[in-house]
Amino acid sequence: MEKKASSTKATTAGRKRPATKGAKATAKKPAKKASTKAAKPKAKPKSKRVVRGVAKKKRVVRKKRPVKAPRVTLAMAPPRGYPGAFILFHKHRILQVGAPSTSVDQAQQSARDSGAAWHALSEAEKEPFFKQAEVFKEEYKKKRAEYFENNDPKILRTLNKKRVAKGHKKLRNHRPAGQEPKPISSYFRFMAEFRETTEGTHLTGAAAARAAGERWRAMSEEEKDVYKQAWLTDKAEWEKRRQSSS
Repeated sequence: MEKKASSTKATTAGRKRPATKGAKATAKKPAKKASTKAAKPKAKPKSKRVVRGVAKKKRVVRKKRPVKAPRVTLAMAPPRGYPGAFILFHKHRILQVGAPSTSVDQAQQSARDSGAAWHALSEAEKEPFFKQAEVFKEEYKKKRAEYFENNDPKILRTLNKKRVAKGHKKLRNHRPAGQEPKPISSYFRFMAEFRETTEGTHLTGAAAARAAGERWRAMSEEEKDVYKQAWLTDKAEWEKRRQSSS
């Protein structure tokens, strides 16, 4: 019995006891190979900036709306031109006759009749209509000067844009009051003298301009030089006065 007990002790001493539940395994893990790549730094978590307990929102930048062109009405348009002497006579004749035209054909016939009656008038009979037209001209100049002086440039640009689209010329201001005009050219000097001659006194309008042009083309260069030299001297004096005033 003693031999059996000693043999059982020897066998139990050589055996390993099983690991308990709370004990950790002491077996060594195989070592990892060292990586040649550099270790990437860990990105820090984005922290929301809190101001007074409220997360800061992203600022939304809104696009600016394009500035609309001002709406142009009829009242913003420049003043219309003034009637001439013949137009005033034509209106006066219609009032005298008392038969206003109701169709295009009647209006054209009335204008032709007024033209024939206008040519039949003498210079003394035409003079009141010329004076009346001059009064309308002065009023028109004043209104136009006030319009360009007080008008908004944006409205003027809008008007010119529409006029160019329709094929009309741009609106431009005339020479300011008090500014000396340029001296007339050599041809217009000759035309002014031609109108005072016996040949040009009885001609008016296009007929006078046509006759003066034919006479100018028939002149020699020496005869034209007289008017050209007068124009050059007046132009030089005008430029000197302009520079001194500025």
